[in-house]
Amino acid sequence: MFIKISDGKIFAGLLSILLSVLALPACAKYFPQSLDSFEQEFQWLNTKDCKRPPLKPPLPIWIEPPSESDGVVKKVNIRRWLDEDGDGICEIYDIQALEKSYYTGKLYGYPYRKSTYEKEKWISQHGSTGRWLPLILLDKLTNRRLNVFYAYGNAGYSEGGTGPRPDCESLRSTLAEGYMLLFNFPKFAKEDPVMDPRGIWNDYISGWINSQYPEKSGLLASPVTEECKQKYQLVMEAIAKRLGN
Repeated sequence: MFIKISDGKIFAGLLSILLSVLALPACAKYFPQSLDSFEQEFQWLNTKDCKRPPLKPPLPIWIEPPSESDGVVKKVNIRRWLDEDGDGICEIYDIQALEKSYYTGKLYGYPYRKSTYEKEKWISQHGSTGRWLPLILLDKLTNRRLNVFYAYGNAGYSEGGTGPRPDCESLRSTLAEGYMLLFNFPKFAKEDPVMDPRGIWNDYISGWINSQYPEKSGLLASPVTEECKQKYQLVMEAIAKRLGN
């Protein structure tokens, strides 16, 4: 059976109703991004993959590890060749002091001396305490480098930023750092006893969580759209489940 619409007013009314239904923002349903899809947007940069300059490096710093015994303690030097700025040339990171965390019993190295090769000579900067050796995450969608900071972490001096994030991009970056630390920690860092979170050192994971992660409730309090919150819902839930919050 065919219905013939002879009255233009009826047709116009039906069209108006259809368009109004399609335009209702309150009825919009935003589907969360899958964990696999989210993870594919980011990649750890191997900071150890760099070229060492030809000039003889500065002398290492010899330090005495904290010890509970009264015996002779052997001094050590803790040096890493890493490329933080992405120019392909190694910088040198030397730990200047060690202490033991009151809270965890882990060793914590700070500050470090960073030496960079500039104009055919080494230039050293002392006293950097804001973070441990650099871990850098590449955002493949924006080609932006995310420096994974933590401020003293579980050594007991946490003074980072754990409040709500100001916008959706900041929320996404926070989730990326947390998710990749917890679920896809870089192999090259696991193989280094100074960077391995399973070792005796103040590790990136607990340090970052203690000083940078707002927990799920803090992220949900961020002044971002519901679309943003729903898009990253599965990522927030995965991190919260792993952390038990």
